[in-house]
Amino acid sequence: MNQTLQQLFDQLHREGVRYCCWDRRELADQVTADILIDESEHQAMARATAALGFKRCLGFDAATGTLIRLRISTTLVVDGGAQTGYRLPWESVCLSTRVLEDGAYGADHHIALLLLLVREALAVEAGDVIRELFGRYNPVHTLVAARQELVARVRQDRLRQIAIPLIGARAARLLPVLCANSGPTARALRAFRRRVEPALVPVASQPPVSTRGRFVAFLGVDGAGKSTLTTEIARWLSAALPVTTTYGGSGKGSASWPRRVMQTIAGWRRRWIRSSAAGTRDSIPSAASQPSLGRLIWLMALTAERRRRATVALQAKVNGMVVLSDRLPQSQFPGWNDGPRLGPWRHNGSRLRRYAAEREAEAFRLVDLVPPDLVVKLHVSPNVASQRKPETRSQQLLNGIRMVRGLQFPPTTRVVDVDAEQPLPRVLIEAKRAVWECL
Repeated sequence: MNQTLQQLFDQLHREGVRYCCWDRRELADQVTADILIDESEHQAMARATAALGFKRCLGFDAATGTLIRLRISTTLVVDGGAQTGYRLPWESVCLSTRVLEDGAYGADHHIALLLLLVREALAVEAGDVIRELFGRYNPVHTLVAARQELVARVRQDRLRQIAIPLIGARAARLLPVLCANSGPTARALRAFRRRVEPALVPVASQPPVSTRGRFVAFLGVDGAGKSTLTTEIARWLSAALPVTTTYGGSGKGSASWPRRVMQTIAGWRRRWIRSSAAGTRDSIPSAASQPSLGRLIWLMALTAERRRRATVALQAKVNGMVVLSDRLPQSQFPGWNDGPRLGPWRHNGSRLRRYAAEREAEAFRLVDLVPPDLVVKLHVSPNVASQRKPETRSQQLLNGIRMVRGLQFPPTTRVVDVDAEQPLPRVLIEAKRAVWECL
């Protein structure tokens, strides 16, 4: 069992809290525990979770980077799919028959099996019966494995005796079929659901743990691991919190269709024409370097994307979501590192260039309205960056490293520096600790 979760159960035992952890799912870096408590135990449960640093019903194991989600309730609710749940009025029998096993009070094996069979039946859709005829029915693997383990630990006569007052005699008659070694068919589970459903009370499924909206940005030179870290942190958090990701750069993967078209054309052009001034890409553009018409249109499309992303990120944060950004537009280094590129033309050049420059400035002002709550700077040496991104010029990588280090943020933004040359698991743990402190 996860160490932090075990500490919680130990604290509940010391406080004399009457609880039953009737379901627990542990993955590599995520734990979800469904805990039923007596109506009089709310304050004791709150004291126990607060003592271990839980935030609402969310905990964190700093040693392993494991996120712990507690679903605490005085009613027994199982998921029914499509944001719908079903209450099983078995709370008193579940708490009165609980057993201490592996350091925590859990449901009696017979009650646990009935709970699991109800969950398995609710997970079967009408179309699964047809899919089963063609050998395409795929039951939920975790439920199947748990059922097989519980079936081996219960007595069938005792199971039927407990089941009749809970699910009725008609549903209890199907238990031998559902507990057969071959496992229940989708048709049998649907029949069980029809007989059990009248005893269930539809309710709204328990929502994700609520939190304050947060904006987290991952910065670093090419090859530092920004995209990997953004993806992994999003996967880690999304089981417990509402999470969305955004992109603050100008890369191909995030480009809108106008920029994709122009980037494709530019790629064809570069293959046919080798510019003698290619080396100038390693220096910051000067104010005198006038953008071509094609480049101007490309930058205007990028400006529109940035405005749209900033608006979406602001709305998501206001709605209480955690926004994770791979890169971040900045205005401290114009012309480089996702900075503005048309500043010199706000008061010079043609009307089109002045208009484009003003629109770009407006986009960066909008971005500044949503300063990140946390910035994780991923640092690598020029040699490591070059090894990871050999296609990027060394001077460009060196400039990027310097600028990431030099970026400044308002006092409300917490900045965490991470050595991204460490093995990925270590980098992930440090990033998770920083994100947890930010929540």
